[in-house]
Amino acid sequence: MNSQIKTPWLKAIKVVPLDGFRLQVIFENGQEMRLSLEKLIQTRERYWRLKSPRYFRQAQIDTLGG
Repeated sequence: MNSQIKTPWLKAIKVVPLDGFRLQVIFENGQEMRLSLEKLIQTRERYWRLKSPRYFRQAQIDTLGG
């Protein structure tokens, strides 16, 4: 994916895993957002791996933009 392509949405440039299955997302304009994924992870079987705090802490931005 070409990073020079303009899109109508902000590009996330950094993600910081927090306690309680939360993520702090930092965008290219400096805006920050905290997302709670606890309910999603606890209620959806497909996210079973993320129930492990050790695995959840590996969250990061995909360098290819995918």
